Amino acid sequence: MKFKHFLEQRTSIREFHDKKVENEILIKLMDLAKEIEKKYGKDSIKFVLYENGTKIYEALKGLGGYSGVMIKSPHYIGIQTKNDDKQTLVRSGFSMESLITKASELKLSTCWISVEKVSTKNKQILGATEKNKINYITAIGYPQRKSKFEPMPTSSRLAIEDIAYMEKWGNKANIDELDNRGLTDILYHVRYAPSTHNDQPWRFIIDNNNIKLAIINPKELSNYVDGGIIAYYFEGLIYDLGITNSWKFNDKISIDTNEEYAIIGSFKI
Repeated sequence: MKFKHFLEQRTSIREFHDKKVENEILIKLMDLAKEIEKKYGKDSIKFVLYENGTKIYEALKGLGGYSGVMIKSPHYIGIQTKNDDKQTLVRSGFSMESLITKASELKLSTCWISVEKVSTKNKQILGATEKNKINYITAIGYPQRKSKFEPMPTSSRLAIEDIAYMEKWGNKANIDELDNRGLTDILYHVRYAPSTHNDQPWRFIIDNNNIKLAIINPKELSNYVDGGIIAYYFEGLIYDLGITNSWKFNDKISIDTNEEYAIIGSFKI
């Protein structure tokens, strides 16, 4: 399936069936997780499978998730990092969304869950320590059957002109400029990428054949994870066009003097 179709259909499941995922599928998924670790992790990212979802749910109920609302699932996968620097956060978002795509190919449903605000003590059940941090887990399983008449949830999306700047920050692009560069369709579909609380904290600065990826509110650490997610889908949409370039993430992420945004990477087209 092409990335734009996957993005249009991508939904986070809130209610999972109690049925456990078959062992062979979990093994296959974790084999894919190891490949993602090697490709994107730079020795700082590791996926951890929690097969006893009930135990995790009971321990984190009222603590993890959005405003303490924990998602109940038969299994979870955590993303363990050796540190929580901004570069690692970007790569963790990119890596987890890569794994979520693979899970979808295995007919599994998923839901991101933040445990960033949960104390290390309460996250010990996840194997979290001061040196091995776990700020995000993903629920994995089969969805509860929905009524065929139940409408799919929708949410507002920023307009293309609101997420793309020409040459410098704040200089909004117009559709004609984006059409001339073949970017309109890509930016239209990449807006479907998920973000924390649907904040959509990412922006693209287009400078000739170089695209810089920025996040707003750079003091908010979850925005760097969202930046990694949007980078993953942008790269996938470009790949569908036959362009095999990759993002070059900044080894040092500096914040603009007014702290309005931070550049996290660049992409050559």
